Amino acid sequence: MIEDKIVKYKENLTLALNLANNRYADHEYYENMVNRLEKMLLFYENLKLWKENSME
Repeated sequence: MIEDKIVKYKENLTLALNLANNRYADHEYYENMVNRLEKMLLFYENLKLWKENSME
């Protein structure tokens, strides 16, 4: 489940980065979205590490 979320956030982050660079897009909106997605991705990556370390 956590791995699925990580993959999903990575895909969404790639899309948001592409949209942020689109000349017709609302740059501020997509830059904020990129920041939120990066934070959520970091959260799930840390959660995965914590879960792996707690099982040892």
